[in-house]
Amino acid sequence: MKNALVELRNTIDEALRMHQLNLELLEQLGIACKWLRENKIQVPNRDRFVSLLSKSDALLKEIYSSDENLQGKQSDEDLTEPQNGFC
Repeated sequence: MKNALVELRNTIDEALRMHQLNLELLEQLGIACKWLRENKIQVPNRDRFVSLLSKSDALLKEIYSSDENLQGKQSDEDLTEPQNGFC
């Protein structure tokens, strides 16, 4: 039984680590896109790039929404809003 609990804990820890990495990646993507836009950089395959950014934005919103639901009702001041800055 103890081994199963250790395995479960390790799995949960890994899922939480991956969740945090995904948030960081999506936020960095938004920062990079904002930089591209501010510096008027032309992007090859713009349609694909915009599609990727749109999907990333939707995923980030879904993650934050899920996090809020898991944490329960909090005041608006306690919640962190996604800073998407996508193109």
